[in-house]
Amino acid sequence: MHVRPLARQGGPRRKQLHCARLSSSDTRNNFRRSLADKLADIEQLVNSESGMDEKWTSLSSTLFDTAAQAIGFKTKKHQDWFDQNAGEISTLLDKMHKAHRATLNIPQSQLFKKQWQALRSEAQTTLRNLQDEWWISKANEIQTHADRNDMHSFYDAVKTIYGPRNCSLAPVRSADGTTLIKDQALIVEWWAEHFNTLLNQPTPVDLTTPSCQTASYYFKATAVIKMMTLARREI
Repeated sequence: MHVRPLARQGGPRRKQLHCARLSSSDTRNNFRRSLADKLADIEQLVNSESGMDEKWTSLSSTLFDTAAQAIGFKTKKHQDWFDQNAGEISTLLDKMHKAHRATLNIPQSQLFKKQWQALRSEAQTTLRNLQDEWWISKANEIQTHADRNDMHSFYDAVKTIYGPRNCSLAPVRSADGTTLIKDQALIVEWWAEHFNTLLNQPTPVDLTTPSCQTASYYFKATAVIKMMTLARREI
């Protein structure tokens, strides 16, 4: 058996199990029974002379699949109008999608087409009403907190709408590439030094060479241009 090096996360993130559901005794008992049945199925493989990697792969996949079936996965939740009415919306959308599939299977049927159009119109109207009701309720809640001068509850309610702020820190490497800088103050210093070096590069132009942009040449050129302009007008 050998220890594999930690792989970098390059693909999609694995779903997280909803372990909080194990606080229910029914869920725990169901998980125990399911796991006992699954382990009995792979007992022959575990006791065989197969390689340790093969045994571990089979055991870990069995544990994960059994837990996924027994307790399920976490779902990303936000306090918005969709999540609070997820059951009603899902039922409505399922009916609409079922009618749409029937229309695609039999495109010449006017009955299926009218049913799909009616369900689509109902879904659009219901979704708009649910969204409007949620925003009105949330606006009244925030206004109530403001009227009571309850700033803590006021900002909590606002955060539920806009979500948490993501204040992630992006580390940088030093100029020689040997050190990873993670401190915020040092990162700001690094960027200041970086742009100072970038914007103040030595110029290849010899500044001691006479240039037509000097004041004397500029005034002489201006006088010549005025004389030529007057001469053209006289002509």
